[in-house]
Parts: sequence; C-alpha cells; structure tokens
Amino acid sequence: MVGNGHTPGPYGVFADDRSIVIRTSDGITPVARMYAAHGADLDNAHLFAAAPDLLEALRAMLNQHDDYFGADRPNVASRVARAAIAKATGQ
Repeated sequence: MVGNGHTPGPYGVFADDRSIVIRTSDGITPVARMYAAHGADLDNAHLFAAAPDLLEALRAMLNQHDDYFGADRPNVASRVARAAIAKATGQ
C-alpha cells in the first residue's frame, strides 16, 4: 500500500497455541495473522505491531532534526530515517 493508507495503530498481539493475530487496539479488527506460533513468530508479531508507533516516532524525530538543522543539511541518521519512512510508506 502506498502512502498513509495503512490501518491506523496502535496494534496489539493476540496469540494462542495455533496462531498469532495482530489486531487494532480495539481487539476486533485484524491486521495480520500468522498460523505458526513458535520460535521467532511472536517476536516478529510484536515488531509488526510496533510499526505504526515506530513510524510516528521516526517522523517526529526527523521533524525535530529538520527544525534544528534544516532539511537541507542531512546527516547519516536523517538519511537512514528518510529511507525507512519511504520503505514503510511504499515510496
């Protein structure tokens, strides 16, 4: 999906012995489901669930960087941040 068309967060992780479901914070709307529930699957689900919060935090940090240094003065961190935001938003 391109742009900001993702399902708004926050997300939560709901797991049982057969599957992991990532849902919106109301606990009703599913965002993703994994039918394997072992090993790194739960860790991956938590990372996925944190994605909207991480994207929001990264945008806020980048805005502060640009306000302080100016968007025309990128550094390694701001370049990495912009690349991560572009990847997350499909740009």
